[in-house]
Amino acid sequence: MDEAQLVERAKREREAFGQLYDRYVRRVYGAIYARVGNRAEAEDLTAQVFLQALENLSRLDASRGGFGPWIFGIARNLVVDRHRRKSRRVTIPVEAAPAWQEPRTSDGLEQAAIGKQRGGHLWARVMELPAAQRQAIELRFVQGLKTEEIASVMG
Repeated sequence: MDEAQLVERAKREREAFGQLYDRYVRRVYGAIYARVGNRAEAEDLTAQVFLQALENLSRLDASRGGFGPWIFGIARNLVVDRHRRKSRRVTIPVEAAPAWQEPRTSDGLEQAAIGKQRGGHLWARVMELPAAQRQAIELRFVQGLKTEEIASVMG
């Protein structure tokens, strides 16, 4: 059975969708993993891709390239959304936070305030960078990864 026929069957029968899943799951997972570099996230995103596909299969227009391009388009969009969400937030592990030290004098309070202000300005500027540059800085200075590890994560 050709793919177009299988898609039409899948619109009515869950078993046929399972056949489409079997044909594409490894390739979709591989494409996602190549972009996110994390097995658990790739598995979660792959599941989301097929869930969205199942929920929206009736909207698939076979004249626009068929199931393959459509499913990879869903995957691409979910990965892009994930990157957008992640690039908007900077997370610092609790263990990486410096220990709080109470300033001992009023001069110490002033220096602490100046340091906090400078750090806030610096991170504000970092947040203005393109997403890939922001991610590289976060991975290096927040997550503490080495250059080789950053290159691997970012592809």
